[in-house]
This record gives sequence, C-alpha cells and structure tokens, in this order.
Amino acid sequence: MSESEGGFEAEKLSNTPKLRSGAALRCQGLFLEEFHSGVDAVLPSSVDKHVIFQLKSGPTRGERRLGRGTVVPFTKKPKTITLVPAGPVPAVSLFTPADFIYCALDLEFIGSIAEEMDCHCSAIPSFQSGVHEASIEAILQLLSEELQTGAPSGALYADSLAHALGVRFLLVDCVVGTSGVATTSGLPPHILTRVQDRIEAELGHTLTLEVLSQESGYSKSHFLRMFQLAVGKTPHQYLLGRRLHRAQQLLKQKQLPVAEVALLCGFSSQGHMTDTFRKQLQTTPGEYRRNS
Repeated sequence: MSESEGGFEAEKLSNTPKLRSGAALRCQGLFLEEFHSGVDAVLPSSVDKHVIFQLKSGPTRGERRLGRGTVVPFTKKPKTITLVPAGPVPAVSLFTPADFIYCALDLEFIGSIAEEMDCHCSAIPSFQSGVHEASIEAILQLLSEELQTGAPSGALYADSLAHALGVRFLLVDCVVGTSGVATTSGLPPHILTRVQDRIEAELGHTLTLEVLSQESGYSKSHFLRMFQLAVGKTPHQYLLGRRLHRAQQLLKQKQLPVAEVALLCGFSSQGHMTDTFRKQLQTTPGEYRRNS
C-alpha cells in the first residue's frame, strides 16, 4: 500500500484538463483517489477496471450520451454513487464543478472474490448511477479517511476494506434490486404507462416480475429499480394497491359476493383480501361494504 502525489491515475477516464486530483491510496486490488471536476469536464466511453464514483460536493448537473444520439440529462445528489463496470459505458459530460471519490477495482481482484463467494447473484453489476447503497458508502468513507490521514492504520486495515468493498460491489445488484434504491432513471413515461395498463388489464391474474419486466423491455433488476424510482413503490406494492382499489370499487356496488370480489381482483383467497384490508385500511371487506 502506498500514497502517491498528484496525478489522476486513471488517465483513460479523461484526457481533458478539467479534472485534477491529489494524493492517492493504493492497496490490494484497489486504487482510490479524490478529484475535482471543472465545468464541461468529459468522462470517457470506456474503462479498463471496475470503477466506483461517489459525489462529495453538492448537486451536480450533466448529461449522459447513449446510443443513436440519445442524450439523457441528469442531476446527481450528494453522496450518491455511480457503478461503472469495465468496458464501454455511457459517455458523460458534467456542467457544474464537482468533487468526487474515484475508486478503481482490478478485474483479477474482483474475479478472485467472486470465486471465493461462489457469487450467483450477479457476476458483474450493470452500469448504475444515482445509487444509495449504505455499505459501499460507509466503506468509501473509511477509505477516504485513510487517504486524508496518510493511511495510519496499515496495510491489513486497508486491504480488509478493499475486500469488503469488492464483496459489496458484487452484491450490489441483489442489495439495490431488493431494496428498490434509485438508479439511473425512472421508467420512461410511455413504458410506465404500458406496464400500468398491463397491470390494470390483468389484476385478476397472476402477474410475475418476469412478465412485467418483459413488458417494459428491461431486465428484472433494472425494471425493479426503475419502476420504484418512477412510482415510489415496488411493483408488488403498486399491484397490491391497485387490487385493493379495484376491490373497493366492486364492494361499493354491493352486487358480488365478497369471495368473488377477491378472486376477480387477484387475491389468492377471501382471507388474503381480508388480511390486506385490515393491514391497509384497518377494516374488513364486509365492514367496508356495509359502511359504503
């Protein structure tokens, strides 16, 4: 482990004078550096290591250039992280000055950790921006403190942090996917509408994550994150809310038996619908009907 003076090590990340860096921290399989990005800095479209960026300064505006000339504007919030797997990535331009933590992870280092873990969740996380993942943020903070204080805790400490960060990097798709943390952007409005229409049309049927993700055209992990960012709920929470709303409408009409209402709205049984009413509305379907 060593500390180097100046020089943005990952020159491939930018060939512009808009980036400047200070001291760096090196340990097993990891390189960490803090840098300042000036206005109109341009980050490249490929990297040869897995990279984690964390925004240290205030909100930062920029744009991401995708294929076929598509340009996506964004605003990064403080402390959010961006995960960049090795290889081609969306080209990024920054419109406001920003301070970042830059952390590069060697491919062999991450590969060896994946073998140790027998990792089935995700071989390598996909490109993600605007992520809040508490474990990664905490480890980056500890590594940053080591950098700022001259690495007083020694190689074992830094190497342990590097390994822990590698583990969390490999697991981030599982963590983010199940917790619904925000990522690159929400579902585009026309795709969100299509998914919502599919849900409304099939409330009485079994709707799976695979079905809804296929409707959106995104992978399951990306669909989970993008849906929650757009709606503020997980797909399951949203579906349950729509079933509950449909059940309320049918119960108000006072024409169908409660058990039939439950089946028409996609509840597995009358008991399931009753439990949902109690948890969400603090009443039962029967009481709701009588009081409507």
